[in-house]
Amino acid sequence: MHTAEKTRHLSIPYYVKPSFSSDYQGTLGRLENSVEEDFIYTMKQNCIRERSYREGMMARARSFGSSMKFAQAQALKVPSCEQLAKVGLTRYSLY
Repeated sequence: MHTAEKTRHLSIPYYVKPSFSSDYQGTLGRLENSVEEDFIYTMKQNCIRERSYREGMMARARSFGSSMKFAQAQALKVPSCEQLAKVGLTRYSLY
């Protein structure tokens, strides 16, 4: 079983073994920085993909002249961008 932890700076969840505190040789700060960097990198990539998909759907709707499909495409959620906004990276939330 693993223990849930959160990084101190951005409160990103991560999991460790019960014996983590006695087994881990590095610094907790460095580990948490790594957790946050991995999270941000993954969320940025996903955000770019989600926005690209939505923009493609909007372009298709425009080319077919369908205002209903355009509105549906415009309403598509971009959860990774929203996650980035929650941790303060708002430039990725501009959608």
